[in-house]
Amino acid sequence: MLTFPLSGINAAMLQKQQVMQLPADDPLAFAEYAEFAQRVKNAVGQQRTTAPDPTLDFHPIQSGALELRRLRLIDNFGQSREQSVNKIERTERLEVAQHDNLVSLPVRLSQSARLEFRLLQAAEKIKDASEHHNRSPVCGWLTVNDLDELIMVHDAKGHPLGTLNADSDLIWQPAPGMERPLAPAMFSNPTLRRVIEWLIRQGGKFIDLFAHTLENSLDTIHPENFGADEWALMSGRPLAIVQVKVELLLKGLPANDQGYGAFHRDLHSGIRDSAGYENVKFPVRIGDHRQVNDGLVGYWREDNEERLSKQFHAPNANAVEMAQQETGSSSKTENKIIGATEPPLIPLSIRQPAQILTLLIDPRGHLQATSGILPQKSITLPKQFYSEALAKMRPIFLTAPVLTPSDKLTLPLPRHHGLHWDWLERRREQWERTDQQAISEPAAASGASSAKQEIREGWLELNPNKQDNENN
Repeated sequence: MLTFPLSGINAAMLQKQQVMQLPADDPLAFAEYAEFAQRVKNAVGQQRTTAPDPTLDFHPIQSGALELRRLRLIDNFGQSREQSVNKIERTERLEVAQHDNLVSLPVRLSQSARLEFRLLQAAEKIKDASEHHNRSPVCGWLTVNDLDELIMVHDAKGHPLGTLNADSDLIWQPAPGMERPLAPAMFSNPTLRRVIEWLIRQGGKFIDLFAHTLENSLDTIHPENFGADEWALMSGRPLAIVQVKVELLLKGLPANDQGYGAFHRDLHSGIRDSAGYENVKFPVRIGDHRQVNDGLVGYWREDNEERLSKQFHAPNANAVEMAQQETGSSSKTENKIIGATEPPLIPLSIRQPAQILTLLIDPRGHLQATSGILPQKSITLPKQFYSEALAKMRPIFLTAPVLTPSDKLTLPLPRHHGLHWDWLERRREQWERTDQQAISEPAAASGASSAKQEIREGWLELNPNKQDNENN
């Protein structure tokens, strides 16, 4: 079996023919023209493998079908033999219905291009995070706490900032134990601030639907290192807030029509004719929920003024539908979350500037961008940007009401090697932290206690690092 690529087909689509050419040079140029000749030589360089062929049609975007009309085999000695092309064997993907002599051509760009899909630095969104290996793209973290039915918010380094409580009149509540509570408007990272303020504006019913959508989406995401960082996962799976840019880029300037008619028009207009193909929009899909290692949960699009879109795009439509059933959301609330039944495709053209997206991702998964005209692009968040933050996150649970003697705190705590609990409680307008060693186990119930009792409420915080430090 003999196989070979059609190496000249893309050039032919751009009205170029593969021919041998001499290097651009003028060895006999006069002195006053020598510099110009050298500039032309440098500009042409090695780009002399093809020459314009005005007799061909200009097809910067390939689509349709290919018909093979003639095939000639030439050996190393220049001997040739014509081959029959009456019967063509094609793969199923290249078949054209009811046309045995045609080969399907999927939509492609004839000119070399790439799909730019990059994480952006959290501090400077215009800069690619891959250009600086020590600049993190993480803007913050969201964690759905299933037990307390709220969304916990952490900064990029894993420090708690507060919670979003759908059942409370005051949706935003500062994190327990903070001596100087922060409002979302005070966040140092603008992206995290915009996300939290956007959620607060939608109201409690939407936050409830949003939390259920995140949970249901995470049920279908199973990265390779799924069991890592188990301490941070006890109260929920933290989702990183990152920003990416997605863009279609050409190698060089857009190709021009080399035909005689186009050349005549160009002489009068002064503008090269590209048939406007650089303005054609191609749909790009972000994420692929059919792959279990895809870490995308959802995203917002940003406009030119850095404002989040009115809708949150969740690629997993089943997760959205389940969340709507679980929360009984109204149509007004549902319209703010778009699932895959309404494909969240991003139209991009070559001339269009980069589209900025704010993503919610499982940091251990992959991120895919699919255009249909170029190979799928996959990127990952380097572990160095999330492992330390996950290690700092301490699972915390609301514990109330607690009936305990007034002179000491008694609580039944799980005793296990590596588990260390702290009790956080706000008393006398200040936060008090009680170490696990100062918490007593309740006595066996043998009758009513004569000790004075009181009802208290607070938070239990798991601090595995504290246990490790004490052992060391």
